[in-house]
Amino acid sequence: YRKYVQRREVPLEYRPLVSQTENTRQTWDESLSKGLLEMWVEVLDASKAEQVPKSNLSQPPAADVEIRLVCWSVHNLMLRAGAHSWGEPPQFVNIRCRCSIDCSSYHGAEPVEQETDQHSICSGDGEFNWRFVFPHVTVTRGTPLDCALHLSIWEYCVLRQPRMLCENTLNLDSFIRKALMDDTMLESESVLPLTN
Repeated sequence: YRKYVQRREVPLEYRPLVSQTENTRQTWDESLSKGLLEMWVEVLDASKAEQVPKSNLSQPPAADVEIRLVCWSVHNLMLRAGAHSWGEPPQFVNIRCRCSIDCSSYHGAEPVEQETDQHSICSGDGEFNWRFVFPHVTVTRGTPLDCALHLSIWEYCVLRQPRMLCENTLNLDSFIRKALMDDTMLESESVLPLTN
């Protein structure tokens, strides 16, 4: 430890944040960890403490990430959700895909809700090849992140308001944190089920 202090380096320590168990208020239960504390301890005598400058404890700078989602296609779309007033499901519908971001730290110039072009005469499968872009999601270490994308498929008809056929919400917190921790672009190709 003295070698670290002489070089003005202090080793980091990690301590679990634990809570008391419900049945015995006197003992600490390691299995009830509430988190991890990253810390260091400096123990100096009074005369040497004046010679060692104080450590800068400023918060790390905020990082900006850009979220891109490509909607290639939809498959096996249930058309019964778009049934006519007489109860029969249509054979074909005109559909669009909508994507909206729900994130308090989104500061991009792009709209919060974006929409694809229309896929006409869809019988259950549709193709979009559309990219949704949400730039400038600001992430600060130590600040809670609550970021999600809401995807939905809408039926469009000339004679009535658009009607939502199916939807899903994708939580992005873990994706954003992993991209920032690895300092790299995170790319994932997957099939996302939509429900109605």
